[in-house]
Amino acid sequence: MTHRGAESPGREPSGRRLGPWALAALLAALLVALIVVALTWLNGWRSPGGAPAGDDSRARATMLAQTATKVVKVSSYDYRHIDQDARDGAAVTTGAFATAYARSMASQVKPRAAQLDQVVACVVQRSAIASTSRGGAEAVVLLFVQLSTQNKLTQGQPRLDVASIEATMTRRGGEWYISQLTTESG
Repeated sequence: MTHRGAESPGREPSGRRLGPWALAALLAALLVALIVVALTWLNGWRSPGGAPAGDDSRARATMLAQTATKVVKVSSYDYRHIDQDARDGAAVTTGAFATAYARSMASQVKPRAAQLDQVVACVVQRSAIASTSRGGAEAVVLLFVQLSTQNKLTQGQPRLDVASIEATMTRRGGEWYISQLTTESG
């Protein structure tokens, strides 16, 4: 006669036990995880672009500086050298945006700039990275800019406008290029 909770001889206890192979597999997985953690710690964390984590702030600063410079290039022009300004702007764009930028400069901006003797100067006030792609090849940057427009209509007095710009940047080699640009005036 057995009492409740007592085990009868020759029977396995009712709790589950790991077999020797399952226990060995669990220990092997734990060992691999520990090795990965140790190697990661010894080598330093890597950013998505492959740079050590300590270089992330430098990489971000470089990307933001390149973005600001390139947004100024595509947003500024002077009717006296509009063709050169258009070439400079086109050189910092890529993909479908490059085509759209060239078309807009040729069909809208250039004729209006010549007609009004227009000069537009863009100054970036602030910028920040909104997001980056998993591999680090794309980033979305938010910029707050001031646009100064001077032409025949402003009678020598520049008109100042503020705008927010969302620039999608695509990395090719060590450079960032504008692949999309959205502007909202405020």
